[in-house]
Order: sequence, then structure tokens, then C-alpha cells
Amino acid sequence: MRKLAWLSILVFVACGGGGGDFTGGGGGGGGFGATPGGVKDMQFARELIAAGQVPPPEALLVEGMFSEHDLALDGPPCPRVLCLRAGLGIAPTVDGEASGWFQVGLSSTIDPATYVRPSTTFIATVDTSGSMGFGYVDDPTPGEVSRRLLHAIADQLRPDDRIAIVTYGNIVTVPLSIVPGDDPRIHEVIAGLGAEGVTDMESGLIAAYELAALAETPEVRVLLFTDVQPNVGATTPTQFQTIVGNGAAEGVGLTVFGMGLGLGQELLAAMSHLRGGNAFSLNEFEDVGKLIEEEWPWFVSPISHDLSLTLTPSAGFDVS
Repeated sequence: MRKLAWLSILVFVACGGGGGDFTGGGGGGGGFGATPGGVKDMQFARELIAAGQVPPPEALLVEGMFSEHDLALDGPPCPRVLCLRAGLGIAPTVDGEASGWFQVGLSSTIDPATYVRPSTTFIATVDTSGSMGFGYVDDPTPGEVSRRLLHAIADQLRPDDRIAIVTYGNIVTVPLSIVPGDDPRIHEVIAGLGAEGVTDMESGLIAAYELAALAETPEVRVLLFTDVQPNVGATTPTQFQTIVGNGAAEGVGLTVFGMGLGLGQELLAAMSHLRGGNAFSLNEFEDVGKLIEEEWPWFVSPISHDLSLTLTPSAGFDVS
């Protein structure tokens, strides 16, 4: 029996733009596409290879690879916020087995030129432990890349947005409670961030989700800035999946910004695979501008949750 293999498996879909998306032609935005959630790039693996290291298996993720490429599928104009198109090719496997290769392409009526993002409450949750390296202003340490990204995101906020800042290291602090997106204190607090001590990420996330429960905007999202190296409190993927999963059940999304080559990739992937989750890796200052240019505001507002797809193979095929 011949195998029908997936080229992409879809669970959560977030609106996407630029060259890193599954794109369908003819959408309302001139062929604008969409892309699954989860880890959104292969940056961490590429940086390790460039540094002469071998990436761990959990750094080589299918959705990260696909999100870096534009895999367009031709078809009629998309009439809905989310459309699916299929493509099939016949080719043998490496072992010579006759196989079909099935691709799902995503497109949307969303037009980037006219899209208005819903007002959103952002709970920026910042790892200020010693491993982040805050204070090395001219060096792209995880802390200083985080600071630049925080400033860049703050520059995108509107008065109808809301933002709070939570920090965690030895202790959890809330240097900025929920304020409007144009509050001048936002940049002042970001500029004053510094590093100290251990990494109690569990307590930081718990405090972030408690603040998120107070939000009154249509969208709520926790933004986690971290090298994902917790060493106090919860440290395993399962423990953090419980925290993030409980928040997701209440409608709070999570974006993890993984910083540096010491990244805990397994934990990053575990959290970002949950409902409403996604993740990006950043290592250099120039990664900040690229992320804002290509991914803002698309990673903020999902256009579909819990997408399921039924596939009935033709006679003579099964699915692998």
C-alpha cells in the first residue's frame, strides 16, 4: 500500500505576512497567507550550527521550517477569513517506496493595508535573572536584546492598548501596572530594567496571568522574554504547560521570545504549542527590527483556534 505523507500538519492558525507563511494565492490581501502557531522559526538551530555546535533534536521543528518559507498554492480567491487549499504530488521516498505528498496551503481575505488590530492588553513578563545579562548595553546579551524588543513593541502600541510589565529573578516585581499604550512610563520602566539572581519563571508567569485576568480589552496576551532556563520552582515542560494551559483556557495567548544560545528549546516548544501560543528566537540586535517588520501585528491576534482537518485517502493509500 502506498503512503500519503503530510507536508504540513495544522493545529492553531495565526494570521501571517511576509515570506515566512503558508500562503494561498488570490486572497483579499493580494494572496495574503496564514501560518500555524508554535515555534515560528529555525533561528536557534541555525545560530548553533553557525557557532560550530550540533542543535538538539527539539530545535529542528517542522512548523519552524515551514514558517520560514512561502509555500503558495494556486486557487480561486479566498472568500473567508481563513481558507484551506490542498496540493498533492507523487514521488518515491528515500527508500524508493511509492508515495504521495500532501500539502495544505492557507490563505485569507485579510488585507494588510486595511487591517485594524483589536485593542490588546500585553503583559510583558521579563526574565531579569543573572543569565540574561542586562546592563551590557553594546553587547547583544539576552537581556539587552529583550530591552530593545520591549522598546520596539512599546512603539507599536496605541492609546486603546494596555500594557503591564512583570519581572522575575530572585523575586517577582510589577514595575508597571496595567496602563494605556501611550503612557510615557512604559519606556522609562524598560530603560531601568536590570539583572539579578536566579530564575523563578514559575512565579513570574503566575503573576503575569493574575494580571491578565484583570484585562478589559478584546485580546489579552502574555509576552515572555527569557532564555528559558528556570532553576527555581517549576523547571519541567509539563509544569509550565499546566500554567500556560490554564491561561489559554481563559482566552489569554502566550508569545515566548527566546533569547540567546543558551535557550531551553524543549520548554520553549512545549509552552508555545498550546492554544493561542507562538514563539520566536532572537540572538542579535538586528533580529529585533526583522521581527517587528515581518511579524507585527500578526503574531498578536489569532484568526483561528483548534483547527481540525479530515483527510480521506483514496483507495490504495494510507496516511503516515
